[in-house]
Amino acid sequence: MSHVTEMTIPDGDYSRVDDLEAIQQAALLMGGEFVEGAKSYNWYGRFMNDSKPPEWLKPEMMGKCDHKIRFPGIHYEVGVMRIGDEWKFVYDYYSHDLKTKLGGSGAPKLAEAYGAAKKQIDAVRAVMKTASSLGKKVKKVVMPGNVIKLEVQY
Repeated sequence: MSHVTEMTIPDGDYSRVDDLEAIQQAALLMGGEFVEGAKSYNWYGRFMNDSKPPEWLKPEMMGKCDHKIRFPGIHYEVGVMRIGDEWKFVYDYYSHDLKTKLGGSGAPKLAEAYGAAKKQIDAVRAVMKTASSLGKKVKKVVMPGNVIKLEVQY
């Protein structure tokens, strides 16, 4: 059976998914792998017309993507699609393992990971911009566990 849906993000500071770097980071935070340039994601494989997908998602679009997120030990994957000026996450929620990994209906764990990644990335960008305006160079070092260390060079 096919039950393709999208991730829903609660209103707030990061209710728009528009930062690909934050999507990549969110995948890592959840223990997944971001596959850049993937043109398809694993799902049931055909739409059975047994569920109501998001209005913007037409049956011929299902299974197609611009990038994807996969998780070890889980067959179905999350498609990342560019729709207008936003990124949309789509997945077949019939997969119990994937649905559990994403935190249930609407993928709240993925939404939370995106928000956390976006906050971190925005903070790093702000520090780098401020340092640059002061004539300082900043070196960004990604440490084990995806911890970001900024080194201001005087």
